[in-house]
Amino acid sequence: MGTSSGMKQYKPRSHYTLIKNDLIKIAGVAYLNKEYHFFDLHSPFGKDENFYVVGHGVSKDTVISKNLNDAVYPTLKEDKDGVEDCCSIVIDDKIYLFYIANIYNKRDKNNINIHDLEAIEEVSVLCLYSNDGYNFDNTHDKKILLRTKDIEEIGFAKETVEAIGSFIHPVNNQVYIVLVGLKNNVRSIASFLFDKEKSELKFLNVSPFTESKYRVTSISICEIIESVNDDLMITCSVCKENRSGAYSISENLDLYSRSYCLLGNFDVKTGLFTYKEETKSRFDTSEDITSIRVGLDNRKRLMAYGCIPFDYEIKNSSGMFSLPRRITYHNEGKFTFSVHPLIDILTANQMFDYRLKKTHFPIKATFSLSLNEYVIFGNIKIYLTNDGVVVDRKNCLNRKGYYVRREEYLIKVDDVKNVNVMCFFDEDIVEVIVNNNTFLTMVIHDLGNVVTCSEKTKPNLKLYSMNHVKKVNNE
Repeated sequence: MGTSSGMKQYKPRSHYTLIKNDLIKIAGVAYLNKEYHFFDLHSPFGKDENFYVVGHGVSKDTVISKNLNDAVYPTLKEDKDGVEDCCSIVIDDKIYLFYIANIYNKRDKNNINIHDLEAIEEVSVLCLYSNDGYNFDNTHDKKILLRTKDIEEIGFAKETVEAIGSFIHPVNNQVYIVLVGLKNNVRSIASFLFDKEKSELKFLNVSPFTESKYRVTSISICEIIESVNDDLMITCSVCKENRSGAYSISENLDLYSRSYCLLGNFDVKTGLFTYKEETKSRFDTSEDITSIRVGLDNRKRLMAYGCIPFDYEIKNSSGMFSLPRRITYHNEGKFTFSVHPLIDILTANQMFDYRLKKTHFPIKATFSLSLNEYVIFGNIKIYLTNDGVVVDRKNCLNRKGYYVRREEYLIKVDDVKNVNVMCFFDEDIVEVIVNNNTFLTMVIHDLGNVVTCSEKTKPNLKLYSMNHVKKVNNE
């Protein structure tokens, strides 16, 4: 069922996507006035440009979203070459966006929107706010918080400032801004106290960052509600290439490494971070999701979003936000990620049955599995072992593309005697829900038109499609 099959490409409604052009990475998620606000980095000119603005979308349930006007676009000398990274936070019922902007002194002679990424002349940190969450006044409300001389005074080389994050500390309720960059060739995190009355940043300190090998493409910090030690969860996405991953996210995903999170402690007196390496947890072991952002939902529960990149277009754009993951911190010091409570099995059924023809997933399959039973959809195989449900994509890897890496993925199941699976399929994406709570998004290639089940113990398979007649075979 690849792109060569002639299947019509629908505009996703169950994921946040752009009206036009590539979704480069997630720039923030905020909750205000009973709505979720999504912010993204994208180029308004096309996928071959490296000039970025901050897009904006809104959703009441994190499932169905709509696009709004761009939140941040160039109006000052400092951001005339676009946005490098951005983060969002709600302060006193206002949404604040903090972002990094670079000025480049070299660019392509034939295209003013293509910069020489190694030729950064100036770097600035700016902020912009919205009283209602919808309207951002780029003409009057922008504030310049840091300039190049301020960046260099803390010891960062101006061309190494990689990512920006923000958080409200649970002890003193103060707002802090962090920057990731290189100080003396050591990847470090600089902390600042934000004065919202004066719109100023007060420098606190620089700490060595836990990520030392790869460039950081996004960082987000959030309070762990269940923790009694006032620890913070730090989520980090990294790129193997020594420049901003935003510039290559849709082009060459084999340069990407992974996204992970870990616990950290922030000393409000010294402004220093310390980390608990034993808590480091991979966000997506199938490695199809990048640019992780975390935040709190309307019930103060931790949730995480990731960016699912494509190297093909759907309605003139590519890439989308993943549906939210619920984050759980366990006593043994590890994090796990599962389907967010908003996307429970009832919601999924209602949503996909009702909007099947309009959504990004035109095929839905539900089935139960016993040991040694399997279901094969084209080139992807799902089967049950004593450890859990295995999703095998060895035969569906797109060797010509860059976005499929992990060949097998195990979804652990406590009770293998009672396993129910729900899958939603599109041309290159599969969502797998196991026993109503484990949620996995994966990129595949060429699903095919034939469904094959176990010969002797055929799973109770139900298949729904508004676009194709599917043939179910027994081996």
